[in-house]
Amino acid sequence: MKELRKIQEEIRRIRFVEINNSVDYTKSQYKTSMLALVEGAVLAVLVVFLSCATCAPP
Repeated sequence: MKELRKIQEEIRRIRFVEINNSVDYTKSQYKTSMLALVEGAVLAVLVVFLSCATCAPP
């Protein structure tokens, strides 16, 4: 974007307009995926811990 602004300032008859930007959506999806990954890992550890606790001899 910096380079486009620079060109636009140098040549006044050229104007750049952003039509579509999916960066915010992509960042949001990444954050949600990472939270789901952590949640799944915690649940997996919890299930393994609980199943080992119930199978252990008294």
